[in-house]
Amino acid sequence: MFPIAWAVVEMECTDSRAWFLSLLSIDLGLEDGYVYIIISDQQKGLEIAISNILPRVEHRNCARHVFANWSGRKLEKSYE
Repeated sequence: MFPIAWAVVEMECTDSRAWFLSLLSIDLGLEDGYVYIIISDQQKGLEIAISNILPRVEHRNCARHVFANWSGRKLEKSYE
């Protein structure tokens, strides 16, 4: 895995995420997202934006974040 794009936005919200995903979709030619997978950290606004902009993309939650949320632990950044 490696980052392919990033953006600076006014605030984290569904509108900012939708704006970013729409530009990413256009730039990468993703069309409706068919055959692509997005893995994220369980952000509700991101799930909404993904379903609106890329309706056929597979969206999965990062297992590390799911475990941390389930167990009540905070994730520590690792730079391995």
